[in-house]
Amino acid sequence: MAHIITLYDIPSRNSSKAWSPNLWKARLALNIKGLPYRTVWVEYPDIEQLCKKIGAAKTNSAAAPYTLP
Repeated sequence: MAHIITLYDIPSRNSSKAWSPNLWKARLALNIKGLPYRTVWVEYPDIEQLCKKIGAAKTNSAAAPYTLP
């Protein structure tokens, strides 16, 4: 049974459409490789809380200690 990857993405202001270039690259790679994934939309103010919940490590940046790829 294949595992489904969870891609956490930031929605644009007007709708649930991606706008982050790094997340577009991740999505493109998943599509090219044909890997199954689901998108979970995360509003910008909720990123830190989500990262802590899933156990993601902080970045080295003091300005943005938690980010989505």
